[in-house]
Amino acid sequence: MLRKLKSKLEEEGFLVYRAKLLDLKPGPLIAVELDQECLPPYKKHMGPPIWSANSLLFLEKWVRSLSPVFVEGERWVAVVPRKHRRAAEVATMLLNAYGGCNWHILSAESLLEHYTTPEDRREIYLWVLGIEEWMLCL
Repeated sequence: MLRKLKSKLEEEGFLVYRAKLLDLKPGPLIAVELDQECLPPYKKHMGPPIWSANSLLFLEKWVRSLSPVFVEGERWVAVVPRKHRRAAEVATMLLNAYGGCNWHILSAESLLEHYTTPEDRREIYLWVLGIEEWMLCL
């Protein structure tokens, strides 16, 4: 599950710094650290090489949709709108595919309101600080 979520976020254009499954008292927590919560409204869609036989099909498709098309290096590029801009949308879409589970998307601020026991908060603080359990024994 964690790998699927990380892969999906990266596929949509998010940079995932780290992700971990924390085993907390109220239930498991999937913690994900991203470079940003929201992506720009448009993305570059890489097309075929400019000399390719598929160039004409690429141009017809994207020019018809009124997307800007240009050449970058030796490839066609179209500027297209993103389907999902917010990381929470991508995570919700993926997690809702797993029926029978109630998923909650929490911000960093609301995380500590939801997890109140000292043990849970300790796990969260250690993850936020980047400290693994084995490091505490040194």
